[in-house]
Amino acid sequence: MKKRSKTPFDKYKNWIGMALVLVVFIVVLLIASKPKQPKSSPRSKKSTTERVSRGKRKKGKISKADKLSKRAQRKLEKARRREERRSARTGTRSRTERAERGKRQTRITSRTETGYVLKGIFVDERGDRYALIGDRKARSGDLVAGRKIKDVQSDRVSVEYGSSTYEVRIGNSLF
Repeated sequence: MKKRSKTPFDKYKNWIGMALVLVVFIVVLLIASKPKQPKSSPRSKKSTTERVSRGKRKKGKISKADKLSKRAQRKLEKARRREERRSARTGTRSRTERAERGKRQTRITSRTETGYVLKGIFVDERGDRYALIGDRKARSGDLVAGRKIKDVQSDRVSVEYGSSTYEVRIGNSLF
């Protein structure tokens, strides 16, 4: 019998086989050592918000308990700042009575309403009518304070706000 010549592969084939077995063993060991995720309950029991929030979850996100505690901290911080602002604003004054606060707010709203009083209706050179609301000229189709001027007549203006239409006479507020 003739002896075959040994190639480098023949010489180290046992070592290569052992290395491959070792690599496979290490890979299996790494995969098996990962902590398993708890199985989720059936989808029918979850609400839609849980499904959406679970779908958007990223790796490394904080747990619910941490999130709740951070939320509580933010709430407390917000309340503390609000209290500081309130104490700084009032200073040493005592709280005003409810009736006085109501009067103050009524005065504020009446000030804003005075800026939108229909002062007059005028006709320009072309014969078009326009209304003088406060210091502003408004024609039909214009928006004034969120209200649409529908029609300008000789002594009144039709105003549309939301789905209702009402008329404002000269000297009255647009609101």
